[in-house]
Amino acid sequence: MEEVLRIRRELALLRAARSQGWCRVHRGLAPDLAGPYQRFRAARHGDSLRAIDEAARRAGSEEERQGLARLRAAVAEERARSVVTRLEEEIAAAEIAAVAEGPEGRLPLRSALRALVLEPQRGRRERLADACARAAAAEEGRRADAIAMQQEALARTGVTAAQLAGFDPAKLAEEAQVALARTGDAFRELLPWALGRWVAEGVQPLPRGDLADHDLGWLDSAAFLGGIFPAGALTLTARRLVEAMGFDARRQGVRLDVERREQALVGACVARGEKPGQAAIFLAPLGTPRDWSDLFGALAIALRAVSIAPAAPAEDAWAGDRAQEAAFAALFRGVVRQPLFFRRVLGAGGAAAEEAARGANVLALLELRRLCALALYEREAWSRPPSRSLARTFGELCAEAIGARCDERWYLHGLDLALPASTALRGLALLAAIEPAVLERCDEDWWRNPRTGPWLQGLWARGAAVDVAALVGGAPSLDGYARSLLARL
Repeated sequence: MEEVLRIRRELALLRAARSQGWCRVHRGLAPDLAGPYQRFRAARHGDSLRAIDEAARRAGSEEERQGLARLRAAVAEERARSVVTRLEEEIAAAEIAAVAEGPEGRLPLRSALRALVLEPQRGRRERLADACARAAAAEEGRRADAIAMQQEALARTGVTAAQLAGFDPAKLAEEAQVALARTGDAFRELLPWALGRWVAEGVQPLPRGDLADHDLGWLDSAAFLGGIFPAGALTLTARRLVEAMGFDARRQGVRLDVERREQALVGACVARGEKPGQAAIFLAPLGTPRDWSDLFGALAIALRAVSIAPAAPAEDAWAGDRAQEAAFAALFRGVVRQPLFFRRVLGAGGAAAEEAARGANVLALLELRRLCALALYEREAWSRPPSRSLARTFGELCAEAIGARCDERWYLHGLDLALPASTALRGLALLAAIEPAVLERCDEDWWRNPRTGPWLQGLWARGAAVDVAALVGGAPSLDGYARSLLARL
């Protein structure tokens, strides 16, 4: 029992340090990814797996056995990660230092990636996209080595990445195919409408038969919705909504860092503290409506983290199904797709609010289809060695889903043992079970109902020990999410 307590303690410390290290990478700062794996060896040692197995054999209840199973999966994952931490540091440092040859000369790759999302002129964006892909492809060898080494580590442990995450990849692949079929007609109909908004905003029109992934990346920035979002109001609005939902200020413990950093990746990241009840959100804003969605999703992750009871064991506070976290992030991101939000919070008129909501939901449809493709690709990527054939699979799956050419040189980027696309997709399925319960208990404008915060904190208090879908009486359904999204369009 004493050994299990040590494993729990070191797993919590390792995962806190890892989240902080990857947030440093996200912000463009020098990474420290390998150090924690040397300091907290019990969280990734083979002897720890045997100690957990022995404790599970002696467990007195099914609940205790399930908790130990979550702990074992977390240690097995960290064991597989530990073989590539030095390599991950090298890859991260190289990416931060990399230079792309853009249309106007050399600039840091991270800066070029941010400029790519914001560039409205297609010719310049095409050249910038190629420069970014060429710079990123320089690290293909090391990325391929990292994937292969982790595949070997999983094989030695006798598990797959999907087993560690706790889901059936074949079942998820089937659900993804159904969602793609369900949304195909609507996507083909609505994408030209969204592209037409560019023309209405005076942006260079696109040849509809020759779209590229970087074109839809610009669309995904939601820059064409910018007129309805007040400049400089993001942070204040987010804080007001947190207060309006009735979150206990004493338990929040969330630090918000919104600062423009040219070397930061696009999007927000959340770093959890070593002590319970501490989390920090970092966002380097693009200056487009996408910032609102990114920040609101990160708020859900951070608020959930600090709401977990301080006495919760590591397998509940730091392990378990990441789809729960993804579901609540999707719930909060969905706030900025509601006409009610545009009217009551941003002061938009009725017609403008409906138009903005429709545009935002088209982007949600694009996200759903992209995640379906990437989840299908993750299944392939973790069952095959990196190769040109795998790169073609990446390009074909993504192109079919989003209706645009996809640069195969990015095929190793974003691959992670946590299967982020599959996790996000399962989060959307779980959202289909959670959202009706939120609306029933806290009304359609739940994001400004003071009952919402205490109710969510009650759901979150035990962390991974709670099956949220069962608790609210719903069943996860990706098809249900797709149907609800289409109904809003």
